[in-house]
Amino acid sequence: FNETPNDIDAIEFMLKEISNKKLNTDLHNHHVFLVEPPIHNRDFRLKIVELLFEKFKTPGVFMHKAPVLSSYVFAKENLILLDSGAYHTYC
Repeated sequence: FNETPNDIDAIEFMLKEISNKKLNTDLHNHHVFLVEPPIHNRDFRLKIVELLFEKFKTPGVFMHKAPVLSSYVFAKENLILLDSGAYHTYC
């Protein structure tokens, strides 16, 4: 995706491709852990969780913001983090 994906159909297609062709597994057998950019809002997260539970029948979904996970790498509660990628930068 060039930007943060807002098309739930595109996300569904991506999840099918990854689970079936790359991981060779069904998502209904595994919990799903998603790392998301800070730009996602609550409504978008709810759509993704609904998709995973209703269409993929996954037993559990865990979501976490990418900058918070980065802070865990350094074992710091307080830090200034600059996350820069091809399409976004967050501080």
